[in-house]
Amino acid sequence: QMDYLSFKDIYILNFYDNISLTGRSIWVDWERVRCEGALRDGLNIDGTDNISQHRFNLCRFGNSARHGVYADLDFAGLTATSMAFDTCTFEQNEELGVRVTGDVGFSGWTFSTCYFEENAGSLAANSTAPRKAHVHVDSVYAMGLRFECCTFYGNTAPDVDVDWGIYVDTATTVN
Repeated sequence: QMDYLSFKDIYILNFYDNISLTGRSIWVDWERVRCEGALRDGLNIDGTDNISQHRFNLCRFGNSARHGVYADLDFAGLTATSMAFDTCTFEQNEELGVRVTGDVGFSGWTFSTCYFEENAGSLAANSTAPRKAHVHVDSVYAMGLRFECCTFYGNTAPDVDVDWGIYVDTATTVN
């Protein structure tokens, strides 16, 4: 159980998943945490328990071999709620900046003044699983997904440009 914790001014480099959340964790603050060069994901959320009320402020998720942030939400008791990403950077991740998937949905995720650039470089144009996008959502439902004042920038040569800034799968129920 990881409740009421604060992480500040941390640099995490070259781990399998730089941050891995697998059990219950609520009311956690992350400030100026840099996740670089993960061998898989910068932040991996395995939603098999209540993971809610996390606030990421001035964080960077970059240069991961797969995703900057990957959330696989399968906890039927309660969804991943109220995840706030404020002034965060998702950059140069080989697959996606953010991917949210799973058998249940999520609610109240906000991205405010975030920057997305040069993600999905290893995916072919028009890929379907996952879509070549900075943000790809294909969970069962998404309630209260909000983007405010964010910048989405494509890839530079020789990478193929990202097909979408934000892609929400048509099978996802959106409210």
